[in-house]
Amino acid sequence: MTEQITNTLPASFTPQQREELFGEIVRLYDLVDEVMGAVSLEGITNRKTQLELATPFVTQVTNSANILSAFYTDVVQNNHPITAELRDTLETAFRNIFIALKEFIDGMEEKLLPQGERA
Repeated sequence: MTEQITNTLPASFTPQQREELFGEIVRLYDLVDEVMGAVSLEGITNRKTQLELATPFVTQVTNSANILSAFYTDVVQNNHPITAELRDTLETAFRNIFIALKEFIDGMEEKLLPQGERA
């Protein structure tokens, strides 16, 4: 669904497309909860480092999910038009998630993996 949104936004959304988009947005918030839950567990090794690395990632995913939620409300539910500015905002929100994910993974590898196991 996310590929469809960034490549060709429909003029209106079918009930199935609305449900799929809503599900994708919910999964982003679920991802934030899962990552924070994983790095916050008592007794894990390098908990402080993992939390420091995860915080920028979950912040960006939350910010992007909030942008997508606003899009969902304005465009999908209220049928507001999709402008070029809105399209750019959505593309930036998606791009920022992927950038944050790469930085999170790179940081985890650099700080937590032994030298010989790094990519």
